[in-house]
Amino acid sequence: MTSLDPSTIITMRPSWSSTRGESAWRDHWMMCIYNLPTLRLTAGQEYELHSHHDEFSLWFSLNESIPERPICDCGVHLTLSRNRIGLFNDTTRNEKYIQVLEKAIVPKESVVLVLSEGSSLGFIAAGLGAKTVFVLESAYGNSMEIMTNLYQNNGFTNVVMIESVKELEFQNCKVSSQKPKYNLRCP
Repeated sequence: MTSLDPSTIITMRPSWSSTRGESAWRDHWMMCIYNLPTLRLTAGQEYELHSHHDEFSLWFSLNESIPERPICDCGVHLTLSRNRIGLFNDTTRNEKYIQVLEKAIVPKESVVLVLSEGSSLGFIAAGLGAKTVFVLESAYGNSMEIMTNLYQNNGFTNVVMIESVKELEFQNCKVSSQKPKYNLRCP
């Protein structure tokens, strides 16, 4: 729900759902912000902005009658669920993880093991200055490659991606972290 002023409320919430946050009803709608690309528009010229959607995605076109649906080729959206991707931007949740890991990680000394399924914990541990962060990435698909690229593209040189805990044989990990619903798949 968005409020522009006290007399104007924009919402797609059905009238029968709870207004007190009790209802988990959200099968029909998702609020979103879509950042349009930078456009050079001419004052006085008429433009048509078209909105399009499928089951989960929104996309827009300008002055196009039949645009093609954008197709992701980065691999992240094929490997991680929308909810998992959304968790990367959940500041309340991430702040709690930071508070806990700040107490456990000694910058430039701690060796950390993160049991991951595309989680933000490795980024947090690396950002807090851990000497080495071993990330055991177990999500399906090309998750190892995707997460490795994310760490590299964000300049984290203290992260080592591993495929098995056997690779930790001679490491002295002082801190281990994982998300609450981590599923370790053993061969």
